[in-house]
Amino acid sequence: MKVLGMLWLHRRGQNFLGPKRLELLEKIQEYGSLSRAANAVGMSYKAAWDMIDKLNQLSPLPLVLSSRGGKEKGGTQLTAFAQQLVAEFRTLEEEHQQYLVQLSQRLAQFEHLALSHAASSQVSEQNQLCGKVTQITQQEQWFMVSIGLQDGSMLTALLTQQAAQELNLQLGQLVYALIPSVLILLLLPQSGVQVSYDNQLSGDIIEINPYQPLTQVIVELSSGELLTALISFDSLEALQLQTQMPIRVAFDASHVTLAVTAVL
Repeated sequence: MKVLGMLWLHRRGQNFLGPKRLELLEKIQEYGSLSRAANAVGMSYKAAWDMIDKLNQLSPLPLVLSSRGGKEKGGTQLTAFAQQLVAEFRTLEEEHQQYLVQLSQRLAQFEHLALSHAASSQVSEQNQLCGKVTQITQQEQWFMVSIGLQDGSMLTALLTQQAAQELNLQLGQLVYALIPSVLILLLLPQSGVQVSYDNQLSGDIIEINPYQPLTQVIVELSSGELLTALISFDSLEALQLQTQMPIRVAFDASHVTLAVTAVL
């Protein structure tokens, strides 16, 4: 889901300035001619004239001035106030788009939580990969833990300082990496799509189960271990996934939980 919106300025209870009217003003400034500006934005001369007349009536100061000469003669130009208004509108438009991005991100978080809740009611088990700790790097209050899997591929987990201390991890120690199915991203190898996720593993799709509201995709890694991803039906159709198809699985290091065998 994505939040969409269009910026409009209102004055005296009426639509005053919006994208199409702004484009006409910019073309008038560029060409110095109403007829050429109208043609550039795909309008008739009369429609452009009526639009400018409406703008001038609603504006607190004149926006467009025309010299005599008829349709093809004379000239048309923006007033200083109109030029300032155009520049201000473009600035507002940029801020408006930034706000829409923030709202879309907020909506994406809501959608992610909703899908996570739905997934938890469908599949109780998390993915579990076994490997040995090969490197532990501290980055301020975080610990980056590198884990070597059975086939030689690497996996990274990002832990808080408290979690790292509680686990008391040591180099060479056997650990289990738990990855929620709903947080796994599937990528086609030939797509060339690049993501910033720390972990990317290769495998083949061996099973597709179209549950509701999510589809379960089971991937066999090169190590022989299985990973389950939960994706939307739209993603399944967009990727055109099929069994026996090679696939890349990607997930962020912060989504990995580590577990160790208790010592009795």
